[in-house]
Amino acid sequence: MSSLNILELIKKRTRYPMGNRIGDAWVDEILQHDDEMTYLITTENLSTLMGIQGRNKRRILFETYHISGIFGLSNPMAGTAVNLMLLILQKDKTNYVLSGTYNNGLYYGRSYRLGLREDSIPIDIYPADFRDYCAKIEQWVIEGIIPADGNCYKFNTFSSEDINLDKVFPQHYSKAVYDIYHFLKQERTVPLSTIASVIRPRPVHGERAKVIGVRDFKYPISCEEIGEGWKTDTLICKGDIICKNSMTDKLYLLLDELSEEIYAGANDIVIRPNNIEEAAYIYSYIKSETGRTVISANTTGTVLPRMAKRDWENIPVILPKKSLIEYEKYFRLQHYQQKSVSEYNDFFGFFSQDPDVHSVEDILNMEMVKNVRLYKGEIIRGFLEEDLKELNACFRAKAYKATLILCGSILEAVLIDWVSEKHRKNYFNEDLYVQDRNGRSKRADLIDYINIIKEIQKPAWMEEADKAHFIRQKRNLVHAKLCLKSEEINEMVCREVIDYLNDVLKTRGFILS
Repeated sequence: MSSLNILELIKKRTRYPMGNRIGDAWVDEILQHDDEMTYLITTENLSTLMGIQGRNKRRILFETYHISGIFGLSNPMAGTAVNLMLLILQKDKTNYVLSGTYNNGLYYGRSYRLGLREDSIPIDIYPADFRDYCAKIEQWVIEGIIPADGNCYKFNTFSSEDINLDKVFPQHYSKAVYDIYHFLKQERTVPLSTIASVIRPRPVHGERAKVIGVRDFKYPISCEEIGEGWKTDTLICKGDIICKNSMTDKLYLLLDELSEEIYAGANDIVIRPNNIEEAAYIYSYIKSETGRTVISANTTGTVLPRMAKRDWENIPVILPKKSLIEYEKYFRLQHYQQKSVSEYNDFFGFFSQDPDVHSVEDILNMEMVKNVRLYKGEIIRGFLEEDLKELNACFRAKAYKATLILCGSILEAVLIDWVSEKHRKNYFNEDLYVQDRNGRSKRADLIDYINIIKEIQKPAWMEEADKAHFIRQKRNLVHAKLCLKSEEINEMVCREVIDYLNDVLKTRGFILS
């Protein structure tokens, strides 16, 4: 078999029964034909080959054929969420295996709205990037043309010795996974099992109790609102990390004392740190890009993702290099939203924001800084909304002097916060000193904060700096000693100042509306 047409193979897939009880008829055909090279589209990890008979067919298949290519196809069948993959199977073992992953969903949830039957294959409505992905696979396998990555798909080659027949799913061999493990080899890591217990709760037959669910994943936790479910043998306690169905977006760290007995669910994984002070670090690590990539590489299933307990225990965890209390502080900043911007700037003062990445910890720190900046941004937006209401009230009442003062105050607060982040200081709590034109030290004013950001952001912030100085100059008109020409403070000036303020704030992700 030399030709390869992936879209036709997807159509062929519908002609072969497949299921946990009946196995996979396509596998039966492959074993009967005994070709030198063949193709198979099936479920990730051949999950339909279950039971004694199914496992025996799986064993025979991989004793007969070696995997020379493994490509994720997302969920290309109309009306189902099941992810499929394409296997390139050859009797002769190759030195390297070709792999690819397509990262977008296809037709689940929207096929019926397009009027398609469950057994139809809507080739004509596959997105262009998926058709490009398939075409590049075909050229790579048949003609040896090395493909370029796209926005939605990535390719990789790896040693055939890396194939693990217990993990026959594309994401395990993706370039992202290999890059992460390359980084991890340069770090001091330990298996998760050496710093925490991994618990798979078991159901207690016929008994009901309060069981934590995703709806309860809020801070602080409310025991009163937790509903009943089927009881398990695992009581959760302070310091536990609960993961629903191996989905890292459904991860919860319990840092509150519970007022009553609460149980984990039967589909949960509970990570119980040996040292409760390490709980926030372990949680942050699992939630990081590194942790998510490692977990994704070992997780199968679309509707109900699953990951084996031993794979959880073997997750390589980098030993923390910073104080453990700082990771708990980060967690609380992220989940127990603070009212003071200063608390966020104190955090930025401790964690490095060096854009150069030298280690996985650098990546983790950058993610932490990014996440906390988002939470701080929400608080600043809240402050700005209140200031904006006051600004609008002043402008409508034709209180133009007050309008200019408020514009200057908003600008100054945002710039002080910005410089605090850049300098890793907290200039809301301590003064910033600069040198004046005569070389003498002085406390920084608005003009200095503008010039500092102008220097840091150049050449991108030159126009905004001019607008910021315009706002500063108009605000100074309100000062009693400078307010000699009151006609300069009017509606037109205020409109221009407000427009300029909006332009400046956009560079920090804030918009006056």
